Amino acid sequence: MDKIILSVLLCIASCCTYAQSNARFSFDVATRMVYNHNLDNIGSMTPIGFDYHNVISGESGDVGTLIMQLYATKIDNLTPHPGFFSDENDIEIVTRIFNFNYTGLGRDLPNIKVGHLELPYGSEYRIDTNGTLKQYNHGINLGPKADWGVSLNKQYENYEFEFALTTGGGQDFTNQNDSYVFTGYLGVPSHHNFQYGVSLNKSKINLLERQSIAFDIAYYYQLWGVLFELQSGERQQQHYSQAFVEFNRTNSSNTLELYTQLRYQESKKVTRQDFVIGTDYAITPKISISAQFTRLLKQHNSQFMAQLRWRF
Repeated sequence: MDKIILSVLLCIASCCTYAQSNARFSFDVATRMVYNHNLDNIGSMTPIGFDYHNVISGESGDVGTLIMQLYATKIDNLTPHPGFFSDENDIEIVTRIFNFNYTGLGRDLPNIKVGHLELPYGSEYRIDTNGTLKQYNHGINLGPKADWGVSLNKQYENYEFEFALTTGGGQDFTNQNDSYVFTGYLGVPSHHNFQYGVSLNKSKINLLERQSIAFDIAYYYQLWGVLFELQSGERQQQHYSQAFVEFNRTNSSNTLELYTQLRYQESKKVTRQDFVIGTDYAITPKISISAQFTRLLKQHNSQFMAQLRWRF
């Protein structure tokens, strides 16, 4: 897998050398505080990295889009923490989105995306939440939010799709225990005011097998938005069902968002109900602050997060 990724990156570098480009580059610095009520614990996460976006064009049109997001991420006293950190006090190089989407096959044929890509599944697929406090259900549903692999994707006037096959390694190039993740999304394009779609997932990550199907709807009216997602699936041959709804509102200048989320999950072993309320405010085009409160109703636990982010 390492040799494949290296070959792909060399091909990308070659394209960048000989094709016209329209590149955007930003440094991205954030600090996040997390308070867990039951543990009476305050932890932090500080990612420092860059965000590079380049639409590469040749003589006959666009060749593809290159996205690279790489961060040195430090956590301090963070419990619980993502599994790719060794303990609650660690520093790691974290890859968010790092891929090349080749669009040169023509108008009617699909694009080919290779690299570390966001898994096409559920409401989160159409909304960019990377680097923000606001998240949806990727972690609960799939395990990793992004994974190394390849996808076929295309956006037409009335529908879009993406189907991906990835390694299940998450941050790692290689997988373990024959892991794999197959995900797919088919729905109405995200620029429509009324959107809906269906998602599929079949995966095995470190011997944990999952399969599920999800249906999502989003509707935007003026400054208001509502999202709904319903899911049914199996984990290790145990059936579960899940529902999610979000209400949000932005201001007229699109610098402030307020949102609330309700999540429900039921299986033979566990019932989970979450209530989330949050906000994100852009002080300037480069500096934003955000806060989010989560109440786990069945577990009688609360979590509060706050973040300051600077992109320059």
